[in-house]
Amino acid sequence: MLVATLSATARAVPPATLNSAEIAAGLRYGQDLEEGGLNPWGVGLGVGAGYTLPQAVYFGAQFDYFFGSELEAPAYRLKGSYWEALAKLGYDLGLSDQWVVRPGLAAGAATFRSELCPPAPEACSKSSDTGFVIAPGISALYLRPSFAAGVDIRYDVVFTEETDANPDDNTEAIVGAVSFGF
Repeated sequence: MLVATLSATARAVPPATLNSAEIAAGLRYGQDLEEGGLNPWGVGLGVGAGYTLPQAVYFGAQFDYFFGSELEAPAYRLKGSYWEALAKLGYDLGLSDQWVVRPGLAAGAATFRSELCPPAPEACSKSSDTGFVIAPGISALYLRPSFAAGVDIRYDVVFTEETDANPDDNTEAIVGAVSFGF
């Protein structure tokens, strides 16, 4: 019996983000995972900042605002929007001197705002519900000396109290982002 063994030397590439601060802003899109009805995420905007330690551990903060959507029925109109403020923790993996992949976890506060209007607009009622959000995700960053671009995707789970506007005690969404920064 003949056995052949191939050996390859693995070379770790230090992430280009080591010992550096990041500031970025960009577009967001979130899709509610509940069946039918209102999507309080939709298109949004976000900003974030963070720092990667020499050990490739990333600490950051992010604020996202989602414009939401509107649902119309013969007896009412329901509008909803959503914002979240997150603390982020990640680990940077260097793929090359320009590409970094960052798996991570975010947690913070999230608020769902809604407005319910019957046919008479003067009878509209507004409400908001704030809860704890936890969001595992992954980012891919392309870095140049004075410019950075990134995409990320995360799974948001928002734990809230049951209300008329939110009959479930938690809400789940897939959120994607495209950001540019320096």
